[in-house]
Amino acid sequence: DLTVFLANGGKHYYVATMISTGAEDDDRIRRHIEDRDGMGFETVECGASLTEGLAGCDLEGSFLLDSVTALLTNFMFPPSGDMDLTAPIRLMRELEQTIHYIAKSLPQQKLIQTRWFHTDCLADYYHVEVFSEEYWRIVENFAKAAVEMGVNMLLTPQFTPPLDTQVGGER
Repeated sequence: DLTVFLANGGKHYYVATMISTGAEDDDRIRRHIEDRDGMGFETVECGASLTEGLAGCDLEGSFLLDSVTALLTNFMFPPSGDMDLTAPIRLMRELEQTIHYIAKSLPQQKLIQTRWFHTDCLADYYHVEVFSEEYWRIVENFAKAAVEMGVNMLLTPQFTPPLDTQVGGER
C-alpha cells in the first residue's frame, strides 16, 4: 500500500527477485501475485540483475523490492552449481548503484520523515553545558547525521520531561 501511495498515481513496480526452484517457490510466487492483484503493480523480473531488470522502468515511479535475501541466494548459487563467495559484495555494489541511480532521478520528496531530537539529553550524555560551544557542535553533528539518513523534520523540545521518573523521585 505504501508503494502505491508513494507512486502518487504514477507507475509502481514490484521487483520480483525469486527464481523458482520447485513447487514450494511456485506457490510462494503465486501468493505474492494474488496479494498485489488489482493494485496496478507492474512486475519486473530481477532474479539475476537489478540493473538490467530496471533498465526500462520509469524512475519517477515507486518500487517494492520483493526480497534481498532471494536476490543474494540467486547471486551465491548460480545455475552452474558453484557457490560464489563474492556474491554478497557484488550484490551490495549493485544495490548501491541501483539506489543511487534511482535517487538521482527522483523529484523532490513530499514524504516528511520526522524524528524527535532531545538536545538536552545529548548535553547530559556528553557531559557538556547546555548552550555551550561544545553543546552546539554536538547538536550540529547529530542534525547533519539525521539529514544524511533522510530525516527532513526534527521536533526539538526545549527540555525533555523525566517521563521515566517516579513522581517525587529524582532523575
